[in-house]
Amino acid sequence: MTGGLAYMLDEDDTLMPKVNKEIVKIQRVTAPVGQMQLKSLIEAHVEKTGSAKGSMILLEWDKYLPLFWQLVPPSEEDTPEACAEYQSTASEKINRKGIVVGVVNECYLACGSSVRGEEELQ
Repeated sequence: MTGGLAYMLDEDDTLMPKVNKEIVKIQRVTAPVGQMQLKSLIEAHVEKTGSAKGSMILLEWDKYLPLFWQLVPPSEEDTPEACAEYQSTASEKINRKGIVVGVVNECYLACGSSVRGEEELQ
């Protein structure tokens, strides 16, 4: 799997042995952005197809959400959809040492564990 995320409904708890965990991380959908993405994908599916199953999932969202797995390739591990620790700010950015260093409008990892493509923020 390269790029993007996959969401899998596992109602009978049989998915884990079928996933190659050496190439993809599997986790429950705990990040708020990931939950919103999943729900909007199901809503779009229901709107386009009239799916009874999709409608049931949306009606009983709190029951079904814990049954979904999120498959995350390494390239997506630090995205807001996959990382529950992601935070958003409109005014500050934190460098790897946890120091506020600038003014931006984007998402960042508060722990500063991943600053892609930049050696040091200035």
